[in-house]
Amino acid sequence: MAIVEYSDRQVVPVPKAKGTEYRATELKPPFVAETKPITIVQPEGPTFKIDGQQISWADWNFHVAFDVRAGLVISLASIFDLNNGKQRRVMYKGHMSELFVPYMDPTEEWYYRIFHIIEPADLLIVNPNKLTKVGNQVGYRLLPRAPASPLLSDDDYPQMRASFTKYQLSVTPYDRYEEWAGGLYADRSLEDDTLYMWTNRNRDIQNKNIVLWHTLGFHHNPCQEDYPVMPTLSGAFELRPFNFFETNAILKMKPSKDVTLPGCNSNTP
Repeated sequence: MAIVEYSDRQVVPVPKAKGTEYRATELKPPFVAETKPITIVQPEGPTFKIDGQQISWADWNFHVAFDVRAGLVISLASIFDLNNGKQRRVMYKGHMSELFVPYMDPTEEWYYRIFHIIEPADLLIVNPNKLTKVGNQVGYRLLPRAPASPLLSDDDYPQMRASFTKYQLSVTPYDRYEEWAGGLYADRSLEDDTLYMWTNRNRDIQNKNIVLWHTLGFHHNPCQEDYPVMPTLSGAFELRPFNFFETNAILKMKPSKDVTLPGCNSNTP
């Protein structure tokens, strides 16, 4: 018998709070070089208009609301299609369905779990009942930007409640009662009312009114720069039209007028 590897552990003392103040009013010198103020103005006012909860901007029109659980909810989003002379629906309703934040130790024992052999893919969704003038099916593409796979085992209760994280994409037929990916009560869910179970029903989605569920995230390995204020980590995705319009939708959009404003130089007060 031979010892091939030895992992030693020790208790690391928690750093003191001294020197970690982040409130501007409480900061003490020395400071880094001061930055100059910047001002961005629109001399003729903003392009967007707000009428109650209805927002219009250029060719876009959508409804904004706030939900106690989902937060920001954008619905009835449409864009004016000059070729058809009417508003075209882009999204019926969109919001964040669930937020899942598991915690793990950044130790050597976890290194093997961060390697995944996966292949990137774009998803194309089309409506076979609507065709462009040249015969293409109207649709759009989902372009993922921040994929992340779970590191928990399938029988772990947190993972059972957040089993939707096993897949980056799910598509289900519309059901008004299926809204929360982690269950109606995420902290008490037993996986029976989650997105994972809804997709396992294998319901037909061909030529149906569907709901597109996209999971995005990241694995955060903490470092000293995260304390006491963690820098922002961001994720994103893109919904891009694919034969949705007859031509490029911005061809008929007039450019903004040139406006002469004071330049940015050392002589500007």
